[in-house]
Amino acid sequence: MRAPRILWLSIFKDLLIHSLLGLLIFTIVLVAQSSLAFLDELLAAGIGFAELWILLQMRVPTYLSYGIPTSILFGILLTFGRMSSDS
Repeated sequence: MRAPRILWLSIFKDLLIHSLLGLLIFTIVLVAQSSLAFLDELLAAGIGFAELWILLQMRVPTYLSYGIPTSILFGILLTFGRMSSDS
């Protein structure tokens, strides 16, 4: 019964890699999209780079609630699509 375990570990590793990559990309896109809307106003108000960085870090957990399910779906679709193409 060694072969099924190796197969499941391979699928899980591939799924994890694709999901983490998707989470990174989706989080960056969501935070950048929302931050660009008010970036001009913050810079005009005289907020420095350090304060802007802290503000962006505070916004990331909000967008993780959207990014995690989306990235898991992305990882599943990419993993099983790749398995389908490899037969």
